[in-house]
Amino acid sequence: MTRLRLRHQLLLLMLVIYMLKVDSFALRVRFNSIRHFSTTSIYASENDEQNDAHDSILHLLRPSTDRRIEQMSSTDLAYIGDAVFELLVRSKTVWPSKKTSNLQSIVVGLVRAEHQSNLLAKLRTDFDLTLMEQQVLSRGRNSSTNSSKNRRNPVAYQDATALEALIGYLFISDTRRCQELLTWIRTNLDLENSEQ
Repeated sequence: MTRLRLRHQLLLLMLVIYMLKVDSFALRVRFNSIRHFSTTSIYASENDEQNDAHDSILHLLRPSTDRRIEQMSSTDLAYIGDAVFELLVRSKTVWPSKKTSNLQSIVVGLVRAEHQSNLLAKLRTDFDLTLMEQQVLSRGRNSSTNSSKNRRNPVAYQDATALEALIGYLFISDTRRCQELLTWIRTNLDLENSEQ
């Protein structure tokens, strides 16, 4: 089995597990879509990675096209961004194989608000953000709810929400830019891992 095929199977499995946690109705809708989805695009050869978005699994993961991104709240964008970020972290940490308890500890450490806040600080200095991306970050940071008052570090929580909102925004609106951002994040996670 090729490495790409394993990666796609893991992505699909993690998506299913996440959707089980979120909403059984959404799961039924997604499974109906997946059942009709051509498996040839899921198990694409390495030369065929440039599939059109409509033929890729990412198309299935995007919100409905009848909803305009301008109509989505920052918390909606952060909700999507949280799932994308966690999937990135889980996909990165699952290889090489580890005990589930160790894997969970690593993932929790990387997705916690304080870590995301540190990533955002680096992002602002090292990643060339567009004006729109800066506005999404600002909206995301300002959208933190009153529940942040009950947290130990509300500033980190606001930063984490801003980062997740940006990831969600790019995931929905600009696949290439989202890939650039996720590649930057993964590179930084790899650097942190090598320093430990």
